[in-house]
Amino acid sequence: MGVGKDMLDQGLKQVSHTLTSIEQLHQREFMRHGHLNSPAFFAACKKVRLTETGGFAVGTAGAMLGSSGAVLVSGTVCAVVTMGSAGLAGPVCGIVLVGASGMAGGVLGGKLGESVGEVIYEATSD
Repeated sequence: MGVGKDMLDQGLKQVSHTLTSIEQLHQREFMRHGHLNSPAFFAACKKVRLTETGGFAVGTAGAMLGSSGAVLVSGTVCAVVTMGSAGLAGPVCGIVLVGASGMAGGVLGGKLGESVGEVIYEATSD
């Protein structure tokens, strides 16, 4: 439950960041030109769209892959780490391992997605 909440929270923060970036872009360009019909504005919109979409999509995929990979190895890792202890150490180890892997996958995937979006923007801009 906590891992899913954290992943959803991260996605909502990304959406909020995207909307804030777009709002700031609109305000900045309107103050500069008095309208939003400039080539610079459309180029900046394209860049924001590609980098933010890439960050969100790859970040979400990275979180899912990180969690899935951790589920596959958590039984073995936690059995070795908690060997000799009784009680909740094994399940707690699994929860921590899956949660940390999902969060790390989401963060790294988000950064990778933004970078890929930047490369796509550079390759497709005139």
